[in-house]
Amino acid sequence: MTISSLRTRLNTAPVVSSRRNCCRVRMPAAARAERLLPEARGTGFACTSRVPATAAVHCHCISFHGRHIMRPVAIPGAVIAALTGLGICALASAAPARSPATRPAHVATGGGLHLMLGQIDPQAVLRATGASGMIVYIQTPDAAHAEILRRAADAAGLLNRRIFVCAADLRSITLASNLADVATIAPGAAADDAEIMRVLRPGGAALMPDGSRRVKPPPAGTDNWSHPYHGPDNNTLSADAHARWPYTTHFLAEPLFASQPEVTVAAGGRIFKAFGHMTFRAYQNEVINQLYAFNGYNGALLWKRPLREGFMIHRNTMIATPDALYLGDDESCKIIDPATGDVLDQITGQQPDEMVWKWMAIENGVLYALLGGPEVPAAVSRGTITHIGGWPWGMWPGYDYSNPATNWGFGRTLLAIDLKTRKTLWRHREQEFIDARGVCMAARRIFCWAPQRFLAAIDAATGNVVWRRDEAALLDAIGPNGRAQHYLTGFATSVYVRSNGRVLMFAGPQRQSLAAVSADDGRLLWQRKDGNFQLVLRPEALYAMGQQGTKSFKFDYATGNILAEFVGRRACTRATGTIDSVLFRAQEGTIRWDMSTDALIHIAPMRPGCHDGVIVSDGLLYWGPWICGCHLTLVGIICLQPAAGAGPPPANGEPRLYTAAQSSQPVAPFDVRPDDWPAWQRDNARTGITPVTLARGMAHWWTAQPDRPHIPTAPVAAGGLVLVGSDDGTVCAIDAATGRPRWKAHTDGPIYFPPALAGGRAFVGSNDGHVYAFEAATGRLLWRFRAAPLDRRIPVYGQMMSTWPVAGGVVATDTTVYAAAGISHFDGTHVYALDAATGRIQWHNDSSGIVDDRVKNGISLCGPLQLRDATLSFPGGNVYAVAAYDAPTGRCLNTPAGPRTVRRVFLHPRKLWEPIEGAEHVASAGRVRIQGTFGGARASVAFQPAGPASGKAWSKNLATYWGSAAAANALVLLGRLAGDAAPADSVIALKLDSGEVLWSYPLPAAPVHWGLAIDSRGCVFVCLDDGRIIALRPQETP
Repeated sequence: MTISSLRTRLNTAPVVSSRRNCCRVRMPAAARAERLLPEARGTGFACTSRVPATAAVHCHCISFHGRHIMRPVAIPGAVIAALTGLGICALASAAPARSPATRPAHVATGGGLHLMLGQIDPQAVLRATGASGMIVYIQTPDAAHAEILRRAADAAGLLNRRIFVCAADLRSITLASNLADVATIAPGAAADDAEIMRVLRPGGAALMPDGSRRVKPPPAGTDNWSHPYHGPDNNTLSADAHARWPYTTHFLAEPLFASQPEVTVAAGGRIFKAFGHMTFRAYQNEVINQLYAFNGYNGALLWKRPLREGFMIHRNTMIATPDALYLGDDESCKIIDPATGDVLDQITGQQPDEMVWKWMAIENGVLYALLGGPEVPAAVSRGTITHIGGWPWGMWPGYDYSNPATNWGFGRTLLAIDLKTRKTLWRHREQEFIDARGVCMAARRIFCWAPQRFLAAIDAATGNVVWRRDEAALLDAIGPNGRAQHYLTGFATSVYVRSNGRVLMFAGPQRQSLAAVSADDGRLLWQRKDGNFQLVLRPEALYAMGQQGTKSFKFDYATGNILAEFVGRRACTRATGTIDSVLFRAQEGTIRWDMSTDALIHIAPMRPGCHDGVIVSDGLLYWGPWICGCHLTLVGIICLQPAAGAGPPPANGEPRLYTAAQSSQPVAPFDVRPDDWPAWQRDNARTGITPVTLARGMAHWWTAQPDRPHIPTAPVAAGGLVLVGSDDGTVCAIDAATGRPRWKAHTDGPIYFPPALAGGRAFVGSNDGHVYAFEAATGRLLWRFRAAPLDRRIPVYGQMMSTWPVAGGVVATDTTVYAAAGISHFDGTHVYALDAATGRIQWHNDSSGIVDDRVKNGISLCGPLQLRDATLSFPGGNVYAVAAYDAPTGRCLNTPAGPRTVRRVFLHPRKLWEPIEGAEHVASAGRVRIQGTFGGARASVAFQPAGPASGKAWSKNLATYWGSAAAANALVLLGRLAGDAAPADSVIALKLDSGEVLWSYPLPAAPVHWGLAIDSRGCVFVCLDDGRIIALRPQETP
């Protein structure tokens, strides 16, 4: 549909409701079906053909340079069809009313990413954000206009939450490639057409200034992960021609954790994840028995709906296509609209013992299935444990496969159904039970295994038996099913047969031997003891990842001869393959077995998912979320894309250092006293120690109320001000005596750590990839330096951030500012020393992303920077627990460590950063040591005096712990003492010489991690998770 034809329709269609600057117009169904649906199909994202009697189209007045133009929606109407196919618009939500029995209890969110380029009217941006539910990312070359947009978004509470603003030359769009669903180009915007197409995801559409639209075609050579094990053959090998090494981070998304089991399929730019019936941690309960659909290009949640309770999902009964999601359970095979989550149709069995769907495959428009009778119920089990680490393996109900009549996935009826006509093409019935874990389809044959009874091949076209083998030698070679359900073996529910059309390979957690069988006639080719391998069948050889403590092998298909051997996998995780790699878990993290060199490359921040491994679809690779407690540096859904062409290209002449026009003016005086708290945990060494003596009592002084809830950083307090950053990208200075705001400044990304105060300046690291220098007294911007090598923004748990965020804060002296930028070592980690007055580079280390050149692992930025004894350091990820640099020169002090893993650290998302696992304060009075667990639950504190004059040793247990500081006479804790009947946390001062409570003040909300500061007067400032700041002042002189 063209813009002019839509305007014509709008002029003649009846208005059914209206509001300011918005109208809702009913359009005849024929017009919508004729005009919108064909365009949707043309994008490669098909939408449902179920068109209601009338359909609604939303429109908004969008203002460019003060001139109002009627254009469809916040997302242009001509683009609705393209967006509908990915579930971004509400167009398909006008589906016909259904009876209560069939209406799904699901939630459609319609998320996505809308790019706007040029001089965009702020009110139009706000309307666009409210109408679409999308994230809006605006890039304008006009810095003054960018600040206007930021202020408007901030006033609406949307800045750096739903609206993100970047002031940059339009010749280089500051987004990763294949990310945006829609782009709106303002008149006069000098945006490069090639750049617009680069950042649009395949099928995404751009509305050009002249009213025309451009749709990005899907690239040739992509592959989908349509079945749980990639395809009907159960061979987890992707043929995607684009998913090649090296990789770079494309997005990070929620949910952060999963329930078990977990099944993932992907097609048409969408990812579908079914989360099962068991959890062992309280933080996993959110997703239990839920089906989620995500935008595969930017991670936005499209919709979610409940799964059938009692049905065990870990089987081959979920299939994704660009047009539909097929989901079999114990009721029917549901055909689900992939864009909206609506159930379009259902296919049910015809006999009482054919109601449960055991196995499914789709090829050439035909649905193949194994059906059977009722099964052991998969009882819902919800977790209560709050800490991370470990996982309680067990033989849970149903996992023992003790009765073929009720086992999960056991059935006796195979059939084929034409999906277009719904006619049954053939039906094949067996007397023995077929195990769905032993069923696969390749070369137009369905191979099925009845444990210890027979192995057969069924012609997929006719349902006739091609061959059937039941000789003892073959049955013995394949062997009986083992119990599995152990971290070394894996899950009993996993499939154990795979095929490449020439050979059938039997291996898996339940197998005692690895067996190769001819697909042509069922002959046993060879076998090998120990069948607990995770297999990838590549054209040139069989890759078998051996059990932990053993080896992995490369086998010749015909003979079973070993062609190469490598390190075994770790634990139970599935192996998968790409066009140039095999990906599996070894040591810890992901090992990439390079097919061209046989080198082993270590991807340290995350390991393959327990049930899924690494999923490859539409040119992208996906990890997580994890069902267990064995998380590494990154959590949630991690998407990587090939680094080649991930963009953007460097802007011509775009400087990394921006110096404000008034920066030459002298910096206003700002008095930082020696006993103030000018940095996170008070000093650059992050000791959390102050020489101030606290009063015997404290009184509430003031509470600073935020304009809207947000997560602040910890505070710093000096010069009569309290300064905090925020997850909305703002920096605020508050009068320490009154709690009233003094000044406020904006950055373009979330801020995790507070400003560092030195030399009259406030230095801030932002997740937009920049370091900022403000005049501390006034908030005047002095300079801004881009620490990221490229201005490339990506979605990170719902917020737009740089691929190289300055997430660990900064360390500042009067002369030098130290900063680090990055997420994962494979993207590169960049560490700097900058001149504090000018922002110019003193040194830059850009090589520590690779410390060990053999396995290509290195340092990731995983926590706050600190400076101690001329060494700059920060948590460096799973391999290098502490990343260390020589502060005068920037030389990395870490040495190659191989693919080992030493710890878990979370920095993203903000609500997980810096898990409170303990602290140590070494003060003049003695040593305070606190031991805790992830999430602040349960901790202990112990004091060891420096000598007899400092009191006695003591210890206490804590119910919660969120941070601490040591004063001259007291330890200040955020949390709650064990046995305390108070339901909430407090700020508590314990006497250092005895451990007795000096004073305590209850907090009205949870405190920010490490969210306290003590100034030179002994006043205590505490930041809360809802954005409030509480000030306490001495009630009496000590």
